[in-house]
Amino acid sequence: MRLAVLAMLLSAGAISAQKTATPEKIADLVKLLDPQPKEQRLQCTVRIVKPRLNYAFQFESGYAFQVPLKEYSGADHKWAVLTEVTPQESNARPAYFFDTGALQELVPTGANVGLTGGYGLGEGRYSIRWVLLDDLGRICRRTWQIDVRRNGKFVGMGRIRFLSCP
Repeated sequence: MRLAVLAMLLSAGAISAQKTATPEKIADLVKLLDPQPKEQRLQCTVRIVKPRLNYAFQFESGYAFQVPLKEYSGADHKWAVLTEVTPQESNARPAYFFDTGALQELVPTGANVGLTGGYGLGEGRYSIRWVLLDDLGRICRRTWQIDVRRNGKFVGMGRIRFLSCP
């Protein structure tokens, strides 16, 4: 299974927009949402982006992660990010969002590198499972809950973008 995931990762191009995915097409990655025996941990920091209204008056939420550059040396390192968003209502099926990214030639420093990603949500409660996998077979994962509600107050407007962080 790990070889199939690494093959998918190595064939990934530069950072692209996050895509929805069916569980059948990414079955090996979906298994990685649960801790695996003898997995290697990737040092990373994940920040949750609280739900906000976008300019189309739809709720968006997401994440931002950072990894220390000291974790990598050389060129052409790759990442894959999988996010599972499950509504907490009964009989709801999860939605999967998949993204890949490539790091160009890096010089290890004390700085961090990372990305942000997002997804649209309707009102309700959601359970989120998130995993980052690098081309060295290391994994960072996080889980959290989101409650999306209109409460009569201005929530704020913003746009989630995929950015490189210095």
